[in-house]
Amino acid sequence: MRPLSPSFWELTGAPGPELPVALVFPFAGGSAHSVREWGERLPGFRTIAVQYPGHGGRTGEPFAESVEELAATLVKEYLAEFTEPPRLLLGHSMGSLVALEAALVLEQHGTPADVLVVSAAGPPGTRAGGDGPLSENSHGSPLHLLDDEVLAASLVAAGGLPAETLNEPELLALALPVVRHDFRLGWDYASPSAGRTVSCPLVAVGGAADAAVPAEVLRAWAPLTTGTFTTRTWPGGHFYYREELPGLDALVRPARLRPAQSPAGDALSAPGAESAPVEPMESEVLRAVIEVWGELLPATEVNGQTRFFEAGGTSIAAMRGCAKLSSRLGVRVPVKILLNHGRLDEFAVQVSEIRRAAR
Repeated sequence: MRPLSPSFWELTGAPGPELPVALVFPFAGGSAHSVREWGERLPGFRTIAVQYPGHGGRTGEPFAESVEELAATLVKEYLAEFTEPPRLLLGHSMGSLVALEAALVLEQHGTPADVLVVSAAGPPGTRAGGDGPLSENSHGSPLHLLDDEVLAASLVAAGGLPAETLNEPELLALALPVVRHDFRLGWDYASPSAGRTVSCPLVAVGGAADAAVPAEVLRAWAPLTTGTFTTRTWPGGHFYYREELPGLDALVRPARLRPAQSPAGDALSAPGAESAPVEPMESEVLRAVIEVWGELLPATEVNGQTRFFEAGGTSIAAMRGCAKLSSRLGVRVPVKILLNHGRLDEFAVQVSEIRRAAR
């Protein structure tokens, strides 16, 4: 995974130039990193994830004011940066609305996508039903109006945040405003302008156990295309795509293309990189840190000098990484240490001190 620009991240390792592009739009509060699994689920594509303004490495930039503004800006940036238009647009949850609007904008430009895939989402104007943790029916309120405690607990219950988040007020203070903003965008995007439908095939997919987006909600996307419509579910909840999805490739691209190659490189070191000198315990901890972050940041150059957030890390990934380290090292690793010491060798030194004090 590597940045191509502030707005676009490569999810596919060593993509062939002949591969068609799949453009992936993250869920509410998500970043390019949070949808990295789609790079593995779409082997015949060069998969590129969108980074929304105000998210991930673009923290500090102003948020988009609407789905329409967000999609129009991203399409404009994409067409200016890449020579070939995207062939597949895929959005997960709130990202499905952005993907739909982007498909409409691309058709206006005369470069329609070959297929639009909407994942774990209802069509515009649909309110999350059922009794799941992200169900507006069960809360009796739009999700963006929930108080912080209820919103955080709902996100944890749905799998959008690790449970450890509830004990990290500093990270919640960073994550919740982003999620809340994105939920508001989805709420306000009632429907595309009257009469606007995509002409490409539309595929609606989701998790069979996703109470907020059951199969009948997925089927409600059918009127939004003049092309063919298909729907399918796999085992799992709202974030079902984190597991294998057999049959997805044939569903979205019947003519199978050559799979992309796996990322190359040593996850423990990078040529020419030097890390700060460390003592034996720090060395052991640093190796654990690099291995864990090598999984969370599947880039080719993760080493002691890697700065977590500059490398595409997010608050959610930080929480998951610290939870893994806590289990592996046998001590609690507070996420705020990573916020204060973003470079991995410096972070490892601080974790070593905690581990030494616990012995």
